[in-house]
Amino acid sequence: MAYTPPAVLVFQQFVSQSPVLSPPDLDVLLVGPNYQVLDKEPVLNVTYDPSLGNTIAGYPSLETGAVVDLASNVDVYFKDVVATIVATSTAGAVTADGNVLTDAGNTFITKGVSTEDRIKLINPTTSLEELYIVDSVLSETTIKVFGKFEYTGSLISYRIVNDIKDYTEVKIRNPIDNVDPNTDFAVSATQITLDAGIKVYATGGQDYPVESVGSISITYRALRTQNSAEILDVESLDEIQGKLGVIDIRNPLAVAANIAIQNTISRVRTFSIDEDNSQGYLEVLDRIEDTDEVYALVQLTQDATVAAAYKSHVDSLSLPEKGRWRRMFWSPSLIKEKTVQQLSGTGDFEYVDSATALTMEDLTNGTFITSNVVVGDYIRVKDEDTQGNPQTHKGVYKVTEVISEQKIKFENVTYTGTAGSGSYTAGAAYSSDFLDVSIDYELFRILDKTGMADAMASLAESYKDSRVHQVLSDQIEITLSDGDHTVPGYYLCAAIGGMVAGAPPHQGFTNLGIAGIKKLYNSNKYFNETQLNKMAEKGVYIVVQDVLGSLPYTRHQMSTDTTILERQELSIGKTVDYISYFFKRRLKSVLGVYNITPSTLALVSTMCNAIIVYLQENTLPKIGAPLLKTSEIVSVTQSETFKDQINAVIDIDVPFPVNKIRVDLLI
Repeated sequence: MAYTPPAVLVFQQFVSQSPVLSPPDLDVLLVGPNYQVLDKEPVLNVTYDPSLGNTIAGYPSLETGAVVDLASNVDVYFKDVVATIVATSTAGAVTADGNVLTDAGNTFITKGVSTEDRIKLINPTTSLEELYIVDSVLSETTIKVFGKFEYTGSLISYRIVNDIKDYTEVKIRNPIDNVDPNTDFAVSATQITLDAGIKVYATGGQDYPVESVGSISITYRALRTQNSAEILDVESLDEIQGKLGVIDIRNPLAVAANIAIQNTISRVRTFSIDEDNSQGYLEVLDRIEDTDEVYALVQLTQDATVAAAYKSHVDSLSLPEKGRWRRMFWSPSLIKEKTVQQLSGTGDFEYVDSATALTMEDLTNGTFITSNVVVGDYIRVKDEDTQGNPQTHKGVYKVTEVISEQKIKFENVTYTGTAGSGSYTAGAAYSSDFLDVSIDYELFRILDKTGMADAMASLAESYKDSRVHQVLSDQIEITLSDGDHTVPGYYLCAAIGGMVAGAPPHQGFTNLGIAGIKKLYNSNKYFNETQLNKMAEKGVYIVVQDVLGSLPYTRHQMSTDTTILERQELSIGKTVDYISYFFKRRLKSVLGVYNITPSTLALVSTMCNAIIVYLQENTLPKIGAPLLKTSEIVSVTQSETFKDQINAVIDIDVPFPVNKIRVDLLI
């Protein structure tokens, strides 16, 4: 046995431990497309050839991995352009002795030919181009030149270049902007092909063939995919531009981050999609599933399919088993149309030579009376049938009579307009008989404002989820460095997401101003009070603005679940999620490394108590603390059923927002 000398042994034991606390953040995550935007980027080592055209291989300054957006404008600019004032002619006649060029079919004076213009003439003997300078314009059809023609003859090819027609910079015709199929260039993912014979256009409508070009530049945007696998954080305008690129309307993620930054004192988290479509948004969900450092999700799209997927995501991740509590903010487009009979492919569409004889008969699926089709409703004949075959009489028609359950009559006009816009303009009438059999069509109604409010309320009610916030208005106006822009409402959601990240969790947003928004559309200046209340009753998060230029503010901080106050109010939901994160992150340190003993139970109790005290004492002016003094630990025990589980029961009371004030005047 080892010898133990006499000694005084002092053991230090922390009976009442005070754990170090690190408050969680309720971070916003903006999900959307991040574009590289290039304005008039120079094309090097390419000289335009008017006779043959050119192929520009690759896009100047394109980042590695970025994908050129061919669905958006690709603009090509010519700089220092010299244009031919008179179109190429082969009817010239020259006189050697008089140094005169004559063309009976030309009008030199009218076309502005003047002294010192250049005449480029093809020598009929050598077939080489020779250059002469105009000495004087003798008449509409006759020009005298400096120097001396070495030959005499007719049917001479020539063209005249007028130095006055030099253009500093010209935007050549764009294949998207210009409906004329004879565009000046074609684009692909890897190159731009310039046509031969490109012309420049004067303000008066004249066109002049390009003679020479000093330099070429290109404006385009490309989807940046190199950051689509990670979250990028920004905390300032410099960081936005450094990480996400220029704050430009063509770069949605940077614009949204800019608006969010204006409404927070916290970081703004962003995630770039690698496809600018619904699939791109859906793929992000898998990539962010494992982190507990995102909370308020804002997807930069009004796609209902994406919204449904994000709802499922936030609900699933907010279960106790996952413990990564989240909520989403989205702004759907204003619903202006209502389907009154679903798509059918069995309609017979007939016109007999009469202004009142355009009819639809559907003996298989027609339920026009049962479906409450009325005069003034519309029928939309699809562009293609379900097999992808073009339909002859596609378009929108207006109902004039409901004849029977299976037959209706329409106006003899085609209406044009964008589906969902609620606005259609009469087009040309038909002038010959026809019968289209088994066409694909649907019947719909253009809604008035009350109908729109009902539709938006029904949409919110279909979600009925305390973690889903359906924001109105659906369109806003913002100001960027290049002026004002009307943009979708998801930028408003970005602002609210920034507020969630930057404000205390128990801060209510009702009546709280929102920065970065100049004007709201389709809100309190569009709907009346009754219509707004209809939407709010079902959980629409409405943002309003008293006067143009004033800060918009939240009318009521709603979720789409209005069943009880605790599920309806955003600030209550935020506070409970904040407290949940607090307990989860702090108690996680006990898992696995401790056994369930009285001292472990005491430690867990101490940890829980420390969190409660911290939350109760973290008081702020006007809003107090996130946890009220009445909150307390009920019990901390070992589970009787699951022996490896500790059950901590905590009674919490969170602050409620002031939604009403009642004053009783006793006289």
